[in-house]
Amino acid sequence: MDRKGRHRDSLIMGALLMFFSYLGAGLIPISPFLIFPPDVARVISIIIALIGLFVIGYFKGKVVGHKAMRSAVEMLIIGGLATAIGLIVGTFLKV
Repeated sequence: MDRKGRHRDSLIMGALLMFFSYLGAGLIPISPFLIFPPDVARVISIIIALIGLFVIGYFKGKVVGHKAMRSAVEMLIIGGLATAIGLIVGTFLKV
């Protein structure tokens, strides 16, 4: 922002970057459903998501200067718990 509170960067470019980032990252765990039967795809998708969480956590730790392995395990546990809660709620609601 400049001194008058106006954005100096392109808001449209930022929005498009976020959109395509989420779209690309979201397609990775969804892609097994295009190839495998639903039961197999579900397991593969969960594994891919957990590996992705670990990798993101590792690099986050490297970038911010923390212990990379600890950051990776922390991200894996928190993301894994969120995934498990989502699966339990989805099973309970039959969706």
